[in-house]
Amino acid sequence: MSKHLLGFSILLAALALSQHSKAQGLPHYSYTPRISPPPMPMVYGNLGDARSANYREGSGSYQLPDGSWHAAKNVVFTGEKFVVKDSTAGKQKLTAKMVRQVEVKQDTFLVMSNLPGGIIATDEPQFLFSSFNRKGVRVLGQSTSYNKSSYFLGLPNKPLLLLPSGKARFKTTMLAIVKDCPALAEQIADGTLGHDDIVQIMQEFTEWQRRSK
Repeated sequence: MSKHLLGFSILLAALALSQHSKAQGLPHYSYTPRISPPPMPMVYGNLGDARSANYREGSGSYQLPDGSWHAAKNVVFTGEKFVVKDSTAGKQKLTAKMVRQVEVKQDTFLVMSNLPGGIIATDEPQFLFSSFNRKGVRVLGQSTSYNKSSYFLGLPNKPLLLLPSGKARFKTTMLAIVKDCPALAEQIADGTLGHDDIVQIMQEFTEWQRRSK
C-alpha cells in the first residue's frame, strides 16, 4: 500500500471515530412533524323537533265557553295552542283561555284549571289529553316536549290526583287504589306495571270492578 493511500485511510478512520464520539456524548432527538387530526363534528344528539306528544294536525272541532261546537276541516293543535285553518272560518289562534274542549282526529283534549301537584300546579287553564274515561274513572295526560308525560287520575267523588312518577311513590299510590284487586296489585307491586301503564291499569281495574259486582 502506498504512503498516500495509507494516510488517506487513517484520516477517514479518525474522522469516523470523531463523529461516533460526538454522537455518543449528545442526546438523540428525532423530530416528527405534527399532523393535525381531522375535524370531528360536535355530537349534540338527536333532539328531534321538540314537539309535544299531544301535537295533532287534521280535521277537528272545538267547544267555546258558551257550549257551542264548531267544526273545521284543517286544524293544528300544538298541545298548548289550537290553530284553525279553515276556508269558511279563516285562520284563528285559540288558547286554553278561549275554549273548553278540542277534538282532533278523534282525540279529546279538555281545558283544566287549578291542576294539583307541586311545580305543575297553576291557575292558568291547560289542555289535558283524555286518555281514559270509563265509569267515572278518568285518566288525563299532560305531555311536554320530548314526550315527557304527567298523568292525572280522576276517581268518583274524589279530587283530581297527580300521579307520582317515581317508582316507589307510584307503587304506594296505586296499591292504595287497587288493593282489592289481587292480580292487578301484584303486577304493580312487582314492577310489571308502572307509571306509563296507567291507562292499562285503570282499564283492568274498571273491568275487575264490573266483574266483581
